[in-house]
Amino acid sequence: MNDRELILKIVAGQDDLFKLLVSKYKNKVISIICSFCGNNCEYEDIAQNVFIKVFGSLNKFRFESSFSTWIYKITINESITFSKKRKSFAVSLNEKTGSDEEMEFIDLL
Repeated sequence: MNDRELILKIVAGQDDLFKLLVSKYKNKVISIICSFCGNNCEYEDIAQNVFIKVFGSLNKFRFESSFSTWIYKITINESITFSKKRKSFAVSLNEKTGSDEEMEFIDLL
């Protein structure tokens, strides 16, 4: 069964077939995530988000591009979003974050 047939059946209500799409694209999705975020990132969480978005939007897919192009674009967007969130939470270890009194207390530890 090709992607088009599979997608049409899933959209028609055969949700259990979605696992076939996940199985087919899982490795490539994880590979893309790791290329953006590194091998040590939470690639499983990001991949899960990708497939949740794909499932929720499958009825909007219009077959104007290949399904692989569409899912890879979603994967790239999710990877970028994750990278931005991770960078926004990063704090420099050299950055002074407290008052002088707090820093003196920390130094005593």
